Amino acid sequence: TSNTALNLGGYTGALIADLTLQLLGLASVFAVLVPLAWSIKMLRGGSISYLWLRISFLLFTLVLASCLLAKIEPPLSWPIGSGFGGSIGEVMYEKLLYRPFKSSLFTGAIAILTLVTASLSFGMKWTEWKELARIGRNLFFLASGLVLSFIQRRRNEDYADEEYRPSL
Repeated sequence: TSNTALNLGGYTGALIADLTLQLLGLASVFAVLVPLAWSIKMLRGGSISYLWLRISFLLFTLVLASCLLAKIEPPLSWPIGSGFGGSIGEVMYEKLLYRPFKSSLFTGAIAILTLVTASLSFGMKWTEWKELARIGRNLFFLASGLVLSFIQRRRNEDYADEEYRPSL
């Protein structure tokens, strides 16, 4: 369109983002998260060992994740015609893996392989994974506590009126 790009990367960043979404779909999130994790690790004084191997694992992760995401039917509001997996995921799923993907066992094996390649591409130590899991658990508990307290408050407000109180 003729609209100006409003993201941090400007017009070039918008083109790159659109291209990665068209090709990889939602799997392109890994193309951002993995280098971000590497950057955080280097800012904390660490180093990334076996960088070329980790980049190779990242490429495998992108392809496998886009293939898995192509299996999920997107809502009508999804702007990309090729679905959640992008063009690469659609081609991999429709042309190459459609018959094997009917098997839940094969889909599970591809999902496990995707998780393994993703975790290897991040290049994090076991202690770093445990710290990340602890933070994720705490965030989950915080979010669920907020949601549950909101639900409880709504119930109390609904029953505040004496006439509305249900009889036991």
